[in-house]
This record gives sequence, C-alpha cells and structure tokens, in this order.
Amino acid sequence: PMFAKAEAVRPGFINMSLSPETKAEYLGGMADDPRFGYEKTHDPMTVIIDYGGANVAKPLHVGHLRSAVIGESLKRIRRFAGDKVIGDVNTDGKFDIADLVMLERFLLKAGELTDWNAGDLCSDGRIDTYDMISMRQLLKTKL
Repeated sequence: PMFAKAEAVRPGFINMSLSPETKAEYLGGMADDPRFGYEKTHDPMTVIIDYGGANVAKPLHVGHLRSAVIGESLKRIRRFAGDKVIGDVNTDGKFDIADLVMLERFLLKAGELTDWNAGDLCSDGRIDTYDMISMRQLLKTKL
C-alpha cells in the first residue's frame, strides 16, 4: 500500500503517512536520476530575482546573510529548472545596484556625469571590477 496510516484529526485535517516501501521506491528513483526527478521546463523564462546583500554603507554582520541566502537559493532553483536568471549579487561580472550607486556618486564627485569613461580608472577601455575597487578606495577618502 502507498500509505502506512491515514487518520482524521480535529479541526478537520487528514494526516497521511507514506509507507516505508513507497518512500524507498520514490527516493531510489530520485537517486538514479541525475536531475533527482526534477524535469527541466519546456518553456524557459528570464527571471529577475532582486535580493539584498550587504549594505555597502553599513558594517557587515550576520543579519545580512538571511536575504542573500534565500535569494541565492531561489536563483539556483530557477536556474536548475532551466530558466535564465538575473540576480542582484555581483558574481557574474555585471553591475549590481550598489555598484551603480557607487559609480553615480563617483561621477557626481568627479563632475563628469556626461562622460561614463571617467569611471575607467584603469584606462583599459571598460568599467569593471578593478575600476570599482579603485572607486571604492577613492570614495572612502573623498566622500
């Protein structure tokens, strides 16, 4: 049988327990499948998951981890499902919101809002992580 026990309990719930055989069969099937029984979507979407990381304007503490862990988990689940996922944490070499705010502050301070190349502090023709590190260092001393 599929269920080892089924019982009605107040105030109107039904509790059902799977039999050990059913659990073993189901979990065994998952173990044999490289995708653990999860089918990839046939209609992938682009999903944007905006979640908080550490606030660059405040000291880092363990409370910053909660939303980052939840957001990263959701991002990985959707990616595993076959969707294209865009997340807020800057691990893909792209700008996140904090980087753009910092770039805006830097350009405002530099008086160069009409020229985005003012952010290319390494003079390599692009604004990347190295420029962001340099901007952070300059902003600490100037702002």
